[in-house]
Formats: sequence, C-alpha cells, structure tokens
Amino acid sequence: AVFVGLTILDIAGRPVDSVPEGGGVAFIEEIRMNPAGTAAGAVMNAAKLGANCATVACVGNDEKGNFILDAYQRMGIDCSMVQRSDKSPTSATILPIRSNGERPALHARGASDDLFVSDDEFNRVCDTRFLHHGGTGLLNAMDKGQSTRLLQHAKSLGLVTTFDLIAPDENT
Repeated sequence: AVFVGLTILDIAGRPVDSVPEGGGVAFIEEIRMNPAGTAAGAVMNAAKLGANCATVACVGNDEKGNFILDAYQRMGIDCSMVQRSDKSPTSATILPIRSNGERPALHARGASDDLFVSDDEFNRVCDTRFLHHGGTGLLNAMDKGQSTRLLQHAKSLGLVTTFDLIAPDENT
C-alpha cells in the first residue's frame, strides 16, 4: 500500500484546560510527539497491522522531518519517495488536549504544501495494489489539479483508492 499526502508532526500535551497568564507555568501529565496527518496516520496504522507500506510525503530539512522519518523507518515504512523541502519547515501542530478530550489545534503549514507528485512519478507511486491519498485542502501544490490526475491514473491501473479530505473548499 502507498500513502500519499499530509504528513505533519503533532506535539500533544494533556490535560490543558487553560494557558497560564504571562510567563507562568502549568504542569501537565504528558507531552508526546507523533507523526500525524491524514496520510501519516493511515500509513502508520497499516504498518502496525503488518501491511507492506510506502509513503509519499514532503517534510522539511529539519529536526521535525528527521523525527518523522526516524519513526517511519523504525516501523518498516518505505520512505524512498519522501521529498525534503529546503524552502519550508515540516508542517506541525500543537494540540493542547483538554480534560474532556477536546483537541483544539494550533497548526503551522509547511512542507506538506510543497509536496508535488509529477506525472512522470505516477507509475512508481502506483506500483501497488492500494493507494491512499490524504490531506486534500492542506496540500497547496497538489490541490491545483495534480491530486485528481494522480487518482485518475491509479484508477486506470485498477488500484483500490481511498481519498481523505481534511480542509476541502469550493475548488476541491
């Protein structure tokens, strides 16, 4: 299975029911960092279930991107099609998780907007039985029609495709 799209670093803390005033400090139970996003979450779940997985994503040439790739490699996920951006940092989100489970998000767009799968890469990306595309609406370069072309190509080859929208708009 190949998973294309939104790949970010989540930094989650819990419980966070309020932010201290000024330069104050509050103590919480846990802070975690995880690869996340509609492509990243799916590829990690599939890898945990034993599927042979590859990912097509774009991360920055930074410590956040290194963290994500290290986590993927430990899970046995093929990262040979991952792109590294020199112009944008890895996309990331801070999640102050509330006691009731609510998860407001503070998101910094980044390298996921730079992801672009060119037509000449389609056959390599589609050398699989299953193609998942996640993150449309938060993939600036792909959202201009390239996602459609990639999915059409995958369908023409008979692949099972899934499509996960995260921030659709009138152009989606």
